[in-house]
Amino acid sequence: MPENTPDRGKKLISWKFPEFQEHRRGKVWYTVFLLIGALSALYAVMTANFLFLMMIIIIWAVILITARRKPLILKLTITEDGLEVENRFYSFDSIAKFWLIYKPPESKYLYLNFKSNLRPDLVIQLENANPVKVRDILLNYLKEDPTKEDESLSEVLSRDYKL
Repeated sequence: MPENTPDRGKKLISWKFPEFQEHRRGKVWYTVFLLIGALSALYAVMTANFLFLMMIIIIWAVILITARRKPLILKLTITEDGLEVENRFYSFDSIAKFWLIYKPPESKYLYLNFKSNLRPDLVIQLENANPVKVRDILLNYLKEDPTKEDESLSEVLSRDYKL
């Protein structure tokens, strides 16, 4: 199964995953979303808080644009030297630690925390990848954070509120 990848060492495991979780939104979701947005915009105008109004408009635009967009299917490959997501390579030297949250069917994630504080955590959906095998491979190269037992707040909010 292992094959050599150019300048990255042997391929240890790979799988495909969507770049974000696609949600089914009905008319009720759009109605509530627009109502909350309209009330927030009205409040911003009434209090002359135009910065808040601009934030509401930007949030509306981003959510409506992403609501109509289909996620790209990305390929993750773990090699002897690091992780490659599509054409982006993350060496093990740049990653501080990892943890897995596996509570199917809702939560199946691999989290990577980078040594650089300027870089946010990378969240990768496990999809059908075997979490035990992924963990065993990563333990050879990275430290696991055993204190992390729940998915991030942003993932919970995204799933629960279909953002």
